[in-house]
Amino acid sequence: MLIPKREVTNDGFELTLGVNHIGHFYLTFLLKDVLFSSGDDVRLLNVSSRAHYRGEIHWGYATGNKLWFNEKLLPKMNEDIKRIFAFMSNSSSSQEEISEVYNELHSQFPISSKEEFVCFKPSKDEEKKLYSFTFALMPHWRDNSKDDLKNTNAVVTGASAGIGIETVRELASLGATVILGCRNEEKTQKVIDEILEKGKDSINPEQLIFMQLELQSLSSIREFCKNVKAKFSQIHLLINNAGIMLIPKREVTNDGFELTLGVNHIGHFYLTFLLKDVLFSSGDDVRLLNVSSRAHYRGEIHWDDMQLETSYGSMKSYCQSKLANVLFSKEFVRRYGDTSVKAYSIHPGVVKTELARENVYARIVKSLFGWFLLTPVQGAQTTLFCALTKDLINNGAYFENCQEKRPNNFVNEENAKRLWNETCNLLDIEW
Repeated sequence: MLIPKREVTNDGFELTLGVNHIGHFYLTFLLKDVLFSSGDDVRLLNVSSRAHYRGEIHWGYATGNKLWFNEKLLPKMNEDIKRIFAFMSNSSSSQEEISEVYNELHSQFPISSKEEFVCFKPSKDEEKKLYSFTFALMPHWRDNSKDDLKNTNAVVTGASAGIGIETVRELASLGATVILGCRNEEKTQKVIDEILEKGKDSINPEQLIFMQLELQSLSSIREFCKNVKAKFSQIHLLINNAGIMLIPKREVTNDGFELTLGVNHIGHFYLTFLLKDVLFSSGDDVRLLNVSSRAHYRGEIHWDDMQLETSYGSMKSYCQSKLANVLFSKEFVRRYGDTSVKAYSIHPGVVKTELARENVYARIVKSLFGWFLLTPVQGAQTTLFCALTKDLINNGAYFENCQEKRPNNFVNEENAKRLWNETCNLLDIEW
């Protein structure tokens, strides 16, 4: 995997395809007669990868150049983006490959000269255009999305990094006033300044408001909610986005909860509880979004040891907390499904963010496999889909890649209700 420059096999096939597929295909072909004569329980196992979800077979480009788009996508590009794709897709190509690419592209649309294919490192502005094009090809959910949020107030936790930044940027660009609930004021102010600089034609400083929030402290959560309610009588979007993962050794919050569960679930549960009256009085289209993860499929709620005092594991704690996010949304809808507040849980994708910044092993994985990770802009799309799609149906559903998915089988009414009650007991509240 991840061969830095294009290489070929002894027989001239592109190296990765040649080894991972063609070689095994040929080997199986040569052994097929033996396999077919080996009894009534013979098995052929092909070891693939989750990376296949991001793959496609490039039928029109089997000769080895690196362009990943095809003739169906080309007409959708404007000239600038076509040129950027040509550059980026051939950043390590030989002149011969560039000429081959040029001839193929020139048959699809006019480009003035081969010199436009000179290899270079794209600038940030060019990358931005490229990302904009990429999202134009995502599910066309924006065709049915809200485009005016001028009278919308949103709260986004964990808004100073990763998908939180991109969520805030998009909501503000549509006119929303966004409260950024974050730990570090200096860091968050830099984020606000960057959003305002890039969005100076569409975003006003009054739209972005920092309020300090430390989710591992119940007193901080209380102070945050007090400040929110003092400034706003309505909150139309509550996006519980903040999260931590892969804490190597068991730690606890200021109030004694296991840290990952405390921040990812208990803190957001308590925050939502304190803001519930404002949410319920904010009109007829209010949404509560809990950012979960596909990791919830590997999770269970350890009823006899929710705080993992006797059996802590960094992934175990993370999976449990992300499952709790999904259960929270489900039980919220069971209790309040007849109100104007809708609740959803979301998997943003495997995103290059600071979520695992505390863990050296996670940083190593990110550095080695970053090629397969989504950008924060891409990761924010499902959050934005659930926040902005008009008349979003299936209240309480779990979403991945802007589509509803069936969650872990552990997600049922009994478990959701039990977790709700257990969480209330931990917080000593009645809800």
